[in-house]
Amino acid sequence: MKKIELIPFVQKEMTFYLLSYDPREIIKLVDFPNSGTVQSTQRPWDESRVKDISHYVAGLNNLDLSKLKEKTKRKAKGIIPNCPILNIHGKLKIIKENGRFFMLFPENDKEREQCKGAIEILDGQHRLISFSEKMLDINFKNSETYQMGYVICDDLTQDEKTEIFIFSNEKQKTVDKNVLRQLMKWLKLLSNEDESLYDFVVKFNTDTHSPLHGRISIGGARVKNGLKILQVIKILDKSKTISTLTNGKPLNSDTHFKSLSAYLKAWEIVFPGKFNHPAHTLGKISGLRYVFYLFPFISNILKQQQNKTSVESVGPILETLKNTKLNENFFESVETNPDLLAFRGESSTISLAEKHGRHLEDLILGESKEFDPNN
Repeated sequence: MKKIELIPFVQKEMTFYLLSYDPREIIKLVDFPNSGTVQSTQRPWDESRVKDISHYVAGLNNLDLSKLKEKTKRKAKGIIPNCPILNIHGKLKIIKENGRFFMLFPENDKEREQCKGAIEILDGQHRLISFSEKMLDINFKNSETYQMGYVICDDLTQDEKTEIFIFSNEKQKTVDKNVLRQLMKWLKLLSNEDESLYDFVVKFNTDTHSPLHGRISIGGARVKNGLKILQVIKILDKSKTISTLTNGKPLNSDTHFKSLSAYLKAWEIVFPGKFNHPAHTLGKISGLRYVFYLFPFISNILKQQQNKTSVESVGPILETLKNTKLNENFFESVETNPDLLAFRGESSTISLAEKHGRHLEDLILGESKEFDPNN
């Protein structure tokens, strides 16, 4: 057995240790069960998640949280700087020599076989299992120097292991995706298209001429009854609001902001106290989804009317919608109007918006003419 030096630290009379070592060697001493198996101090591990980590470690993943275009994708390095928590027992011993601490670690196959199961993973099992011989990506070179840090616990009781597992999992929070998107922008990881759209939505939150001024949560900012920026970005993209606005041209933060602001302002005027009111259906994220999924239909009507997108041109169309579909009774209750239930689900909201959009086209549309209301 060889000696690996540890760095001790004490918490409430309990001594823990810091270790730096190759995860490919550590995992050989872990007797982990098959994927999906219930464990006493760990959740069942998921094979697909392990494969994702293995793929990442091999340097094959892209930093693609923003769905970057192929030509702008940036490869991840595959680094894991955070520390799994391990409990050792049985054949693995910690010794003290001349005031320094060491863990006795197997050097050959015979010793490894004797120590199999002497390491328990209390936190970080997916990371470590990804380094097992069976799960390690074939593109990861065995000669690659790869060490990880570990917190080592020495022969804990069941209660102590349970407490550490609960704290490591239940008490920790994942990073909000809004924060991650902001970090990606700061690190220049967004494509030009994604960055333009991000800045476009930020402008709707910061510009005082925007009907959505102050209502969008950017990064980690907390906004009461706010709309998360990633939700707004997704809706703008999926509803084809952006593609309708730009009509194949680059997104212009001034011109297209003016058009979309006018569209939203018309909603405020035609539906006062409803649209953009946090307590009303039309002021929540489902309401905004409905409004933006209607935009391509209303834009098409404006196109055939040869009208620019303005409060004056959008207003009469919304009045038609109000008189025929969204009257006062529409928002009273689901008992009097079952269609109101549509706002409780994403797909049903989209379906309702498209239904109402076709309804407006049937009522209003005249002869189609080539005209772009947004440029």
